[in-house]
Amino acid sequence: MFSSPLGGRKTVIAAMVGLVAVLVLVIFLLLWLAHPPLARAFMVLVVLALGYAHAVEPFWVDYRTVSVGIRGLPRVWEGTRVVLLSDLHLGFAVSAGWLRRVFAQVLEHRPDLIVVTGDLFAGGTRGTPQEAAELAALAAPLGTFAVLGNHDHFAQTSAVRQALEDARITLLSNQALPLHRGGERLWLAGVDDVGTGHDDLEGTLRGVPDGEATILLCHNPDLVEEVSERQVPLMLSGHTHGGQVCLPFLGPVYCFSRFYRRYAAGLFQVGATSLYVNRGLGKALLPFRFLCRPEVTVLVLRSS
Repeated sequence: MFSSPLGGRKTVIAAMVGLVAVLVLVIFLLLWLAHPPLARAFMVLVVLALGYAHAVEPFWVDYRTVSVGIRGLPRVWEGTRVVLLSDLHLGFAVSAGWLRRVFAQVLEHRPDLIVVTGDLFAGGTRGTPQEAAELAALAAPLGTFAVLGNHDHFAQTSAVRQALEDARITLLSNQALPLHRGGERLWLAGVDDVGTGHDDLEGTLRGVPDGEATILLCHNPDLVEEVSERQVPLMLSGHTHGGQVCLPFLGPVYCFSRFYRRYAAGLFQVGATSLYVNRGLGKALLPFRFLCRPEVTVLVLRSS
């Protein structure tokens, strides 16, 4: 397992929050000794930053369009629009009304296909959060598909599966299926969460013919090197939240990944595999985002 269990994550977050609080206090005291008005201005900035991180940025969605190449992509699939969502964390600091507005914007981007790379529910959730009913709005001509993440397994997995079924979202659990257009195939594969030990990459790809265009959904980007060894052209992930809290010029404070911040967010080339890591829509453990806006990605497929 590459990811910490929920309790371990809370310990790490608590340590980080404590460290930042001590750092802020030290800076305040030094400024107070040097120039009290400057110290007061510093504390005002800290309070404003906290308010922004809690009440503004988490709801300021970045709708990002990215062109990605897929080796072996048939000409008829050129220009296909895939909307990538991740890490909704339903049941934690998210409202049904906000989700409704976000999903309406998603549909305005005219997706041919919608995929959700895990953590639909917040860890510790029992039953189905009220906001899960909004998932039914995610409809696309080629279908809507999802894989599970670590928080889905920390939550009540049966409730997650039922919510997806009710919303007509197809769950891919260590399996692959072909999508058809104009007599040509594009394979969509989904591997279960690696961090909780539910993944089976070999079983997922067993039925996919070598050399055919394939998109692999995997919640955690930690599996990317193994995926690259299997010559999968494109892997889509989430999990990192882009760090969720970033510092100016320094980037993410921390990412829950065995690669730390290497694949925090965005498009990467890892051997034979293009990897896109989505920053996610929701929040985990702390109801804050700072310099790391929630993301909806519109991927435009190109032959490569």
